[in-house]
Amino acid sequence: MKSLHRQHLFQSFLRGQKLQQPLRQERRSPLNRSHPGGVIDPREVVPQASQGGFTILELLVVMIIVGLLAAMAGPSWSRFVNGQRLGTMQDEVLRTLRKAQSEGRQQRRIWEACFRDRDGRLEYSTHPFGGVTGCGNARWRPLGAELDARVAIDTRNSTLLRQDEAYRMQFQPNGWSNGRLGRLTLVARDVPAQENSDRRCVFVSTLLGAFRIDRDRGCLR
Repeated sequence: MKSLHRQHLFQSFLRGQKLQQPLRQERRSPLNRSHPGGVIDPREVVPQASQGGFTILELLVVMIIVGLLAAMAGPSWSRFVNGQRLGTMQDEVLRTLRKAQSEGRQQRRIWEACFRDRDGRLEYSTHPFGGVTGCGNARWRPLGAELDARVAIDTRNSTLLRQDEAYRMQFQPNGWSNGRLGRLTLVARDVPAQENSDRRCVFVSTLLGAFRIDRDRGCLR
């Protein structure tokens, strides 16, 4: 009896092993069901890496776009820079005129401010009037430090008294203008006339010695 029982158990054990073996194989490689023989193409499991880079056509398109953007932004940037320079030099002219007016009041004598454009550079002087015409007592200095070579006097639209190469403004001991009004107008140097629409100017606008500033069309005669 016992031997028959053991033989029955052993046969049941063998049947169980035969049933489990296909399940284990199927769990190990589930893709085997669609590939007879268990052979799998590696390209179907691991995707190939794509090759990067740009074509010549793509590079040409990018270069054309960059060139167009530069062509559109270039004039605007140049005009912005010139406007900043002109504004700085306008402040220098106004400061020089006020200094001459203040010195005349303090010294109780006629004082003058002179400006000239010589050898491609702007120069100025503030000094007492010595009875010599054409800013003969001038002690010339660069106007605006490094910007003196970037800005020029607009001779067509400057109305201060001009003698020889200098523009002059005189102030009486009380600070009033010495009988003449006018303006000094500035433009960017080395810019074609048809493109040079940016201007800055300083007016001596009243006989009492009041000043005002303007720009662009407001500086035209």
